Amino acid sequence: MFLLIFCVSHKIESVEKFEYFKVEKKYNNKKFYGKTVAKDSTILSFQSEGKIVYFPFSKGDFVKKGQVIAKLDGVLYSIKKEEEKAKLQEFAVAKDKQKRYYDRLDILHKEGAISDNDWESAFYELKIIDAQIKSQKEKINYLDKELSFSSIVAPYDGFISEKFSDMGYFVKFGAPVVSFISSYGMQVEIMLDELNIESFKIRNKVSIKILDKNYLGEISHISKSALKTGGFLVKISVLNPTGLMEGLSAEVEVFDDKKEILIPINSIFKCEGEDFVLVLKRQNEKIGILKKNKIKIGKIYSSNVQIVDGLIGNETILLNPNSSFEGMKVKI
Repeated sequence: MFLLIFCVSHKIESVEKFEYFKVEKKYNNKKFYGKTVAKDSTILSFQSEGKIVYFPFSKGDFVKKGQVIAKLDGVLYSIKKEEEKAKLQEFAVAKDKQKRYYDRLDILHKEGAISDNDWESAFYELKIIDAQIKSQKEKINYLDKELSFSSIVAPYDGFISEKFSDMGYFVKFGAPVVSFISSYGMQVEIMLDELNIESFKIRNKVSIKILDKNYLGEISHISKSALKTGGFLVKISVLNPTGLMEGLSAEVEVFDDKKEILIPINSIFKCEGEDFVLVLKRQNEKIGILKKNKIKIGKIYSSNVQIVDGLIGNETILLNPNSSFEGMKVKI
């Protein structure tokens, strides 16, 4: 990666013009790129099957919590419910009749006018009708649930992010009908490699740019291990997400908490296994001399290298030192 040049100082002096880099110690803010993702997202479906007769929303429409998004044709369940309610009414009439009959027998039984067997027969007949009424009410409650399963209701305030079905379609039990995302929370997801993951800390604030508008973000999740897709997943909560939708491109800028020295990769050369740069030492306003300076390298980025020792941050170094040497006189 780094240049290999002749390490012994040349005795020949040469005055030439080169490109230089001014070394500075500064904050190394980093930028990363990802997509907006809703904090809450769910696939909604019917818990029964039938034909969709109500679905007035389009992709991107806002729906309030508790509002019905779609309905199935529940005619069969409604008819069945009415039939069961009619049976319940019949049992209620039968109970009223049997209760009056039992009350009369109970008085006679206490007076010793009828046998225990006749009294018990009337008593248990009343209990049977009570059990039938209870069972009938459970059937009606079940049908009520089935009717509720034929509707899809918004679980929270949010947006229709995708429609998998529409009016007139026949859908089966559990088949995806609509993708629904929350409106109250948005986050940005980015993937990082092991070199950059340490720049992110839970609860740290970051700057986010989406559609040329700036937002404040807070790091809310960092995966503990690299995912199979490659890299570490980082989730950043957008603290002022008004107007944002899912799937937007986002630029995340992370602020470094301390200054560091970064220099171009093409300013470094190796000599006997160690890393060096050529530092410009001024002799006068027009002429300088190159001095070999040993450095210690830290992190390596795409085109820059972190220097952890050997430079203090006010030097001028030579770029592309392959045709130069220590002691060489150069034009400034």
